[in-house]
Amino acid sequence: MELALSPGANPTLESLRALKQREMDTISQFPAGLVYNPQDLADPSIDADILTVRMLLQITHLQNLFLLERLLLRHGAPDEGDLLITTFEIVTLTLTFWTQKDRFSQVRRYFEWLLMAFAAPGGGILCLELLQPTFHWKHPKDDRLTRSSLVQQLSLLVGFFDWVGPSAPNADLCANCKIVIQRVLDYHLNDAMGTLGVLEDFNSGLTGPMNFNFDLLNTFDWLDTSSR
Repeated sequence: MELALSPGANPTLESLRALKQREMDTISQFPAGLVYNPQDLADPSIDADILTVRMLLQITHLQNLFLLERLLLRHGAPDEGDLLITTFEIVTLTLTFWTQKDRFSQVRRYFEWLLMAFAAPGGGILCLELLQPTFHWKHPKDDRLTRSSLVQQLSLLVGFFDWVGPSAPNADLCANCKIVIQRVLDYHLNDAMGTLGVLEDFNSGLTGPMNFNFDLLNTFDWLDTSSR
């Protein structure tokens, strides 16, 4: 927001890295009661409302990093995998609301918003990783991130999109995202001989370009990056 609303703003790599550090410093100063810990999900004694607040704060923090990583790449920073790792965390955490929907029933009416605001853009990045791999086997900076885990999360994301009813406001966009992800998974999983790489052979199944709800994220041209 600071960069978007500043008149004549022309962010540099240094200013973007400083902003990223400010984000990390801010989240590190949160009181313990607001800090999300993945082990919280296995603790039934934690109130669902408290856990929801922690998860939403964490997702918002990750989205801030997501936007900053895209900006850094746009302005020439080397791709060290941080965008992919952040995206994977966003999608995984957002999917938790849906996979444990009984526990988070009090925010069920917000599931579609969570899906479109966080998981959909992230799904686009994960699809690109399957189509244009940047690592093999395990990611060198995060052991949780493997080709298998990408497929698993995208498969769950297909189910989340399918969960959205046909009368929902974003039903058409959800259906399109679902089609694209399914085709990406088919393209990846049906390649038994390991001949992926000719991206021209990939058909999204849509009449127009792939759209993972980047429109809002790209409202300002400095958020638009063709590389990711």
